[in-house]
Amino acid sequence: MLRGRVRDQALPAGGAGLTGLVEEYLTDRRRVRLEYDLYLAAARDPALRPLAEAWLHGFRDLLEPRLGLEAARAVVALLDGAMLQALVTDADLDGPALTAAIRHLHTR
Repeated sequence: MLRGRVRDQALPAGGAGLTGLVEEYLTDRRRVRLEYDLYLAAARDPALRPLAEAWLHGFRDLLEPRLGLEAARAVVALLDGAMLQALVTDADLDGPALTAAIRHLHTR
């Protein structure tokens, strides 16, 4: 899981570490699609929301000590969007663009 890798790994500065982890995470598209299915199911079924929210907040909480709360929230939203686009288009992640966006969010 992506969260476990973030927790266990020292991330290089500048966003490249997170980009690499996201690229690795996306190699198992089936698993990633299942996790996004949980998000959609939670949007329809309030009983599933605590599980989906725990995932969302847990990832943010792992990044917060490294990036600060505001940047962690922004980076999580960015990563979710980038992964969703990769799933929908069945395309490879644009690593350099994602790294630049993470760097921008972290340094603003």
